Amino acid sequence: MLTCPKCYGPLVAEPGTRPVDVGCRSCARTVTLQVFPALYRPDHAAPAASRVAIEGEAACFYCPGKAATIACEGCGSYLCNDCSADWFGKKLCLSCIHSNREVRGATEFKPRTQLYDNIALGMLFLPLVIPLYGLFIVPMAAPFALYFVIRHRKASRGLVPRGTFRLWLAGILSTLILLSLCGVIGYGINRARRFSDGLKTFSELRAAREAASGDAAGNDEDEPAPPPDEVPTTAPRRRIVLPHPGEPNPP
Repeated sequence: MLTCPKCYGPLVAEPGTRPVDVGCRSCARTVTLQVFPALYRPDHAAPAASRVAIEGEAACFYCPGKAATIACEGCGSYLCNDCSADWFGKKLCLSCIHSNREVRGATEFKPRTQLYDNIALGMLFLPLVIPLYGLFIVPMAAPFALYFVIRHRKASRGLVPRGTFRLWLAGILSTLILLSLCGVIGYGINRARRFSDGLKTFSELRAAREAASGDAAGNDEDEPAPPPDEVPTTAPRRRIVLPHPGEPNPP
């Protein structure tokens, strides 16, 4: 019921979307009110009091003298109106609510929760803030991000429900980074293998060349020297001096 802020007398106003001025009948004061339709909406009816169970009727598990009106959706125990509780659309007993809170760790009781999708994305993007070294840190963080995605894919995503876009994005990015890292490692191994094969081929060719030159030198040493009579002799060279013009010829 609406009351006057001065004399606390009753005020009558029709629900609407705009503010209206209402006069108080007790103190004649004008009060501006904006009444929403939910104010006149009837409240949920209170559950009826549990009645005493008669002979042959199912009784409450916790109150044997009272008639059971509903079964717990968690454990199946029969409950009366006093022992049942509405738990987010489910009718549960107090033992099941306690088990959800203390043993199973229901998210409805948690004041905060871990957002593993944000953690996985942070592992992939935060290292890029570090200049030069971020590109080397991201490949090392990708396996941990993929682990968080797989391990906590069914975990709670916060008190406010939201989609799985961030989780899928972290999984796809970490998978692509790991595949790229494997490709780079494979390319490096292939290049190292080719370089090793080239060195091996070069060493083999060098050894073959040295062996061939050694064989040629051995053949030259084994060839007999020609006899003295066959040694060619050359006549001594004479020096010819040509006279300059105007000079007499030499004798």
